[in-house]
Amino acid sequence: SPTVGGGFGGRAGPHVQPVAAALALATGRPVKIVLSRAADFETCRSRHPTRAWMKIGARKDGTLVAMEADFLLDGGAFCDESAAVSSFAVMMSRGPYRMPHTRARARALYTNKLRAGSFRGFGNPQASFARESLMDELAHKIGMDPIEFRLKNALNSGEKWLGGQTVPACGVRECIEKVRDAIAADTKDATAPAPGRKRGIGISAFAHISSFLASGATVRLVEDGTLSLDTGAVDIGQGSGTILTQICAETLKVPFDEVTLATPDTDSSPYNYKSVGSRTTYTTGRAVHHAAIAVADAILDAAAKMLGCEAGDLELLDGGSVGVREDSPKRPAINRTVSFEEVAGFTHYRMGGPIVGSHTFVYDGSPFDRDGTKMKGVAFGNMGAYIFGAQAVEIEVDEVTGKADARRAWAASDVGRAVNPSNVEGQIQGGFAQGLGYALFEEMVWEDGRLVNPSLMDYKVAGVMDVPETVTPIIVEEPEPTGPFGAKGVGEPALVGVAPAVGNAIRNAIGERLTRLPMTPERVLAAIDPD
Repeated sequence: SPTVGGGFGGRAGPHVQPVAAALALATGRPVKIVLSRAADFETCRSRHPTRAWMKIGARKDGTLVAMEADFLLDGGAFCDESAAVSSFAVMMSRGPYRMPHTRARARALYTNKLRAGSFRGFGNPQASFARESLMDELAHKIGMDPIEFRLKNALNSGEKWLGGQTVPACGVRECIEKVRDAIAADTKDATAPAPGRKRGIGISAFAHISSFLASGATVRLVEDGTLSLDTGAVDIGQGSGTILTQICAETLKVPFDEVTLATPDTDSSPYNYKSVGSRTTYTTGRAVHHAAIAVADAILDAAAKMLGCEAGDLELLDGGSVGVREDSPKRPAINRTVSFEEVAGFTHYRMGGPIVGSHTFVYDGSPFDRDGTKMKGVAFGNMGAYIFGAQAVEIEVDEVTGKADARRAWAASDVGRAVNPSNVEGQIQGGFAQGLGYALFEEMVWEDGRLVNPSLMDYKVAGVMDVPETVTPIIVEEPEPTGPFGAKGVGEPALVGVAPAVGNAIRNAIGERLTRLPMTPERVLAAIDPD
């Protein structure tokens, strides 16, 4: 696999690749297909345009009682991933809240338009925009602060997800609290907006998953005592190569630079479903962790033979060596350590053979209840390692033009354990920037089945001047019991809560609710002055 850029769902399935392969087979020659920008817009998948109907009810004290949701997704001309995206929209519709009575359904339709498929969030942003908008409206109607309303109903560790699964680790409450506290600290000395501008702050809370299907990893002790790691996970810019190497190194207590990561190759690397779904850190990381544990056990066994003791008398030491445990009765008699290089020499040339550890698995979390009493027609058997978060943004609206400017933002994500904090912060900030495009700018305009804005001149994305100078990333760690060192994902959820937070901020600024994305200046202005 060559080094490639970001996918965000665009690499989850083929578009022109089969055409290139078919032409190469037919001609016996190399084939390269180059798309113009317009052809790229018209060929590659988009996010599913969605209409959402939703109702949420609560008691006067703010306790949520019930939710009903109905989603209609535009799948385009082919089914593709519409069944899966529809299912996931339903699964995420309730969000990170206790909601005793819930009914949700989704339908996808064929239309004479571009096929829709995977895009960062996979149906969750659409569902979350509707839900979090209503959460704010409901809080206003019963006279509660929207943040306190969310805290009152936040899901707790050990409670059930919509599909009947138990959520072992849920940090959504801490995410909301940390965002609340950060807002208070950063805005305590804020000045009033200039005349003709209105300002508001909006918040959202959300959930996602970070594991499904299969992954594998192989770890090998090399002759010089270093380690070789091989997985099928492709790094598409999210930093997974670094993360997986860190997990291997930490498990075996060796420096990061003593683990060599092999370039993935479908002919030889262990199977990995895809680099999608925020799953690599948890799913492939879990395979790496257990493969490295198998290597650690084999190293201890070999070192025990070299030292004339039992493996239970030994432990891995920092830096790539094995020594006698402090509490071992053999410690007075054995006062030396053996390096990984010595162990490798022993196993390669004297006894046992080269040390290789491998681990493969299919996500083994409890299944969804799909017998018809709770879930019906859902495309997935199970998913899990739930991720949680909260995001807030301060928006300033120009009353003359309707332009909404994001001034600053706060984003908290419960990642279980931040294997690489800098990487996590980068994902949170990058996800916010992309989510801002979804909220305020990005729209494919169709007329009679034809895309009329297939260029970056007419299709607006968030640029450097549109993203707030300050996007404060907040890392929350509620360890996932089955994850490698408690880790779970962060890639997709970093986008999910942005649009509803922006919508809630605009509502708090101008007093009117926008229900259509993107919230362009024309639509904001129409909300301010319907006439």
